[in-house]
Amino acid sequence: MTTPPLLNYAYTTTPVPLQINATGAGITVVASNPGIYSNDASTNYVEVTSIVISFGAPGTGGSALTSDPSGITHAAPDGWSVDVTGLQFTFKPPTANNGNRIFPSDGLEFSFSGIAINGATGTVDATVNETASSPGGTPPTFYPPQPREMRTQIDGLGKFPAEFSIQSFSASPAAVAPGGATQLAWVATTIANSSFSLIRTYQGQVETITQHGNGTPLSATDTYPNPGKGDSSKLRINGSTTFTLQVVFTSGGDVIQAQDQFTVNVPAPTIDSFTATPATGLAVGDAVTLSWATVAAELVTISPPLDGLHTETTLTGNKTVFPLDFTRYRLTASGQGLNVSQSVVLFPMTPGWTTQTSKAPWAVNQVPMLFALDDILYLYPGQPGSTDNPAYSSPDGKNWLLVNPNTDLSHRTGAALANSGSSVLVMGGIPAGGSAAQDVWATTNGVTWDQITSSAAWSARSGAQAIYRSSKYWLMGGKDSANRNDVWSSPDGNTWTQATAAAAWPARSDFSLVEMGGKLYLFGGNGDSGLLNDLWTSTDAISWTEISIPPFGDESPAARSNAVLYGLSSKLMLYGGTGAGGALNDCWFWDSSSNWVHTNGPSVPAGAANFAATQYNGGNWLMGGSVGTDFGKGVWVYAE
Repeated sequence: MTTPPLLNYAYTTTPVPLQINATGAGITVVASNPGIYSNDASTNYVEVTSIVISFGAPGTGGSALTSDPSGITHAAPDGWSVDVTGLQFTFKPPTANNGNRIFPSDGLEFSFSGIAINGATGTVDATVNETASSPGGTPPTFYPPQPREMRTQIDGLGKFPAEFSIQSFSASPAAVAPGGATQLAWVATTIANSSFSLIRTYQGQVETITQHGNGTPLSATDTYPNPGKGDSSKLRINGSTTFTLQVVFTSGGDVIQAQDQFTVNVPAPTIDSFTATPATGLAVGDAVTLSWATVAAELVTISPPLDGLHTETTLTGNKTVFPLDFTRYRLTASGQGLNVSQSVVLFPMTPGWTTQTSKAPWAVNQVPMLFALDDILYLYPGQPGSTDNPAYSSPDGKNWLLVNPNTDLSHRTGAALANSGSSVLVMGGIPAGGSAAQDVWATTNGVTWDQITSSAAWSARSGAQAIYRSSKYWLMGGKDSANRNDVWSSPDGNTWTQATAAAAWPARSDFSLVEMGGKLYLFGGNGDSGLLNDLWTSTDAISWTEISIPPFGDESPAARSNAVLYGLSSKLMLYGGTGAGGALNDCWFWDSSSNWVHTNGPSVPAGAANFAATQYNGGNWLMGGSVGTDFGKGVWVYAE
C-alpha cells in the first residue's frame, strides 16, 4: 500500500484528453499544498526534497505514451533543477532561503510539451514519487508532524480516439463564499461506448456527485450543490473544491479514462475587524459595543461568551457588554481546517488612584524600566546584587509573569526610553558597574532586544529623556561630563541628527517629559545650580517656551528630580521625585487656567522614590519605589 503525497497533484493535457497520433501534445502537473498541516500559517508548509514524475515507458503497447521521449521539452518552477532519464523527470527545489518550503499560497507547475502520442488507445500510468515532510502545528489545534519519506501517487492518463475531445469545463462563479453555489458547465464530443461522472474533491475526500451513462449528450450544465438532486448540506462548498469531469471509454476490452478539472476557490478565513467602542478610558460597568466582521469563515466563536453561555456567534455582528474587570475577548474564525484569531482587551478602571497589587513578584534594584506593547505591560526591575536584567509581563498590573530571566539588554539606571507603539528604544544610561553609554537598543516584543548602535551621534549620557512623535525618536538633555540641553532626532534609532545644540531651557538631567494635546511639556530635574521646578512647553521639540507661574501666593511643586509626569486629557499630573530633603510623595495637577493645584496621590510607602511610570490602556501606571534598601513591589494606576 502506497502512502499518498503531502501535496495535491492534478493533471491537465493538451488536447483534453490525449488523442492517439497527436503531435505536439502537452501534459501539465500542478502541485499544491492543501493547507491542512498546521493551524499556524508560519508552519503550514510542506518541505520538499524531490518530486519525480514519470510516464509509462515506451515500447509497452497500449500503455505507451510516446516512442520518442527525446522530443519532449519540460519546464519547472523558478529555481528548480531537473534530471531526465527517458520518461522519468526528477525535479529538485532550491534549498537556499527555505526555497523548498511549499505554502498553501504557492503554485508549482511542471509542464511537458512536444509529445508525439502513440497510435493505440489505452492508458498511460503517470506516477509521482514525492519525498517531503511537514513540521505540523501546535495546540490547541494539533497536526502531527509528517516525517520525510517517499510517498507515491499513480494516475492513469487515457489516450482516446482522435475524434473525441472535452472542449470545455468551467464553473461560474469560480470563487464563492463558504456554503455558496456554483454552476458547472461542460461540452464534449459525443462518442459511443462512453459514460461520464462528475466528481468532487474537498480536503482529501473524493465523492461522485452524478453519473451519466452511454448515450447521454456530453453538453450540459449543473448547479452545485443542487437540492433538487438530493445534495445534502454536508456537500456545501465550504472550502476550495476541485470538480472533475471524468469520461470512461470502452473499446475492445480496454477501459480508458480521461478527465478535466476545475477548482472552485473559497478564500481562507480572515477577520476583517474586531473592535471595541470605546476601547479605553472605561469606568467599571460602562457600556462597550463589540463589533466584528469576518470573511470566508464557516464558524465564528467569541470567548468568554458574550451571552454568558454560548461561544458560537454570527459571522458578522455586534454586541453591547458591561465589563466589570479586565477581560480579554478572543474571536476565532474557522474554515477550511484553519483557524485565525484576534483579541480585544477591555480594562475598566475606577476613577482616581487604585492599588493593583502590593505584592508583585519582582524586586526593584534601582529605577525600573516600564513600558507597554501589544496590550501588555513590561517591567525591567533589575536584579538586586546581580547584573542580570529579568523581564516581567502583565496584562492587568496584578498578575505578573517572568518572561525572560536575563535579557541581552543590560540593566542600567538613567536610561532614556521611547515607545513608538510597535517598538521600544532604550538609549544610554549607566549599566551596572560601568559608565554612561551611548548605545541604542530596540525591542518589538518586550522580551528580546537588538542593539541598533553601540555609538550614537550624541555623547554618552544618563538622565536624558526621550519620546516618539512625528514619526521620529527624540532624545534631549541628560548628563555626560556636564548637564546638557541639546536635542537630537532619528527615524530609526541609528541615524541621528542634532535638532539644536542648546534648547531654551537650562541644561539639566533627571527631568520629566511628556506629550499632551500635541505639545511637549518638560519639568524640573538636576540643573547646574541645583534642583529645578520650572515648566517648559514646545510644539516641535526644538523651540521651547517657559510657562510662568504667578508669584501671588499660588502653590507650586517643590524643585525635584526624577518626578513622574503624566499627560491626561486636559491637564498634567506630577507625582513624587527626589527633593532637597529626600523622597517626595506629593501629587499635583496643572492646566493653563488654574496652574498648579495640590491633589491626592497614591497610597505608596512613606519615603518611597525611584518609581517607574507609563501610560497604558487609558490609565496612568506607577510601579516600584524604594525606601532605603527596601525595594518596592507595588503597582498603582490612576484613571480620570
